[in-house]
Amino acid sequence: MRLRHRLIPALLALSILPGGCASLNNGSAAKRTPAIERLVPQGEPVWREDFGDPVLADLLRQADLASLDVKIAMARLEHAAADVKLAKSGRTPQVTVGVEGAVGGRDFSSSTSGMVPPVSAIYEVDLWGRLAKARAAALAEERAADQDVRAARLLVGAETARAYVALRLAQTQKASAEQRLALAVRAADLVGLQAREGGVLPTEVETRRAAVATQQAQVRAAQRAIDEQRIRLGALLGRTEPLAEPKPAPLAAAPAVGFEVSSDRVSARPDVAAALQRLQAADAKRAETVAASRPRFTIGAALGSAEAELLNLLDTKSLAWVIGANISHNLIDGGAAKARIRGASADADQADLAYRKAVVQGWGEMRAGVIGLQAAAEAEAEAQAADARAARALSVAQARREAGSAAGLDMAAVRDQGVQADAAVAEAGAGRLRARIDAALACGGACR
Repeated sequence: MRLRHRLIPALLALSILPGGCASLNNGSAAKRTPAIERLVPQGEPVWREDFGDPVLADLLRQADLASLDVKIAMARLEHAAADVKLAKSGRTPQVTVGVEGAVGGRDFSSSTSGMVPPVSAIYEVDLWGRLAKARAAALAEERAADQDVRAARLLVGAETARAYVALRLAQTQKASAEQRLALAVRAADLVGLQAREGGVLPTEVETRRAAVATQQAQVRAAQRAIDEQRIRLGALLGRTEPLAEPKPAPLAAAPAVGFEVSSDRVSARPDVAAALQRLQAADAKRAETVAASRPRFTIGAALGSAEAELLNLLDTKSLAWVIGANISHNLIDGGAAKARIRGASADADQADLAYRKAVVQGWGEMRAGVIGLQAAAEAEAEAQAADARAARALSVAQARREAGSAAGLDMAAVRDQGVQADAAVAEAGAGRLRARIDAALACGGACR
């Protein structure tokens, strides 16, 4: 009886077909473009709140294209797309080609050998929808990954806008601290003159010197805040170096805006949409697991050779072609099928709870955004009113100074109050911009 063996591909490459598989190991595969260059989001940035500031608008474009968080999310999307193709492949016939060879003999003094190129195909009939459910689950996961990319782009845009607002505020605070330092130095000089003339106590001189030191510390603190935001912006743009400090400029005014909290806005949030898609994927995977516990029916065909079981079934020693069918089912599996169904059901429960949590969080953040906008607008209005009062007080002091009834120290104090009021307006304006950013992120990109 002729001896037939299946030889592994490596043995065939060494003994029967030398060099036939060399292309798998010769390093001729095309090199992939680095992910940092290949994974670039297409279309306009999904974050749209730039407050009409051209510098911020440019930073937002750069961050959207270069953010590593966005690229990581896009890499996950690529993996999800590959899983979809893999799931779809199960719905098509699987064709295998190869070479079978054998050598042997009835004794050790003689031998014979043979080789045949078999072609085999197998197709699973999706009786219970297992393959269809696997494809549905993969598609839902791909849609969820796409929403993750959108969420990453939104978050990067929001963080870039926040860092830019903080940078501009720090620049304003530094300018204010420098003005107050100059006023403190002026006041200390005046008190020093009065002390030399015996008009004030030495303790007043020390107090003024301490005020100068405090303002110097404020200038340094503001510069540190500027440097911190430059580092933060550099990281958001995917750089290891801090962003070059832009030319100081006032913060853009945040136009009055409001939005209604609605279920449509909550559903449009990318985190909620992604959670819904993952819930659908988990439901499909649970159905796939149930279908996988039922009998499977496959149809197979072969040319040039056949399995030993088919040869025995047809009571023959060799075949040129064969078509067969198979139906199989595990009668006893130690409870593995039930355990897999239970695990898939638990995954679906987790996905359901995660979706509910995303919805609740969405409603909460949107309502908090409305409150934050209102509170920020009120704080800005109060700061502007205080600034107007400080401006009137400065006008009165200047008039008194011209009339000769206001001392230099009094003028320095009034001017200092005016600088503080201006700084408070700037800080309130930054707070309103931050509230606008938070509200825009809560409603999916823009409060329009």
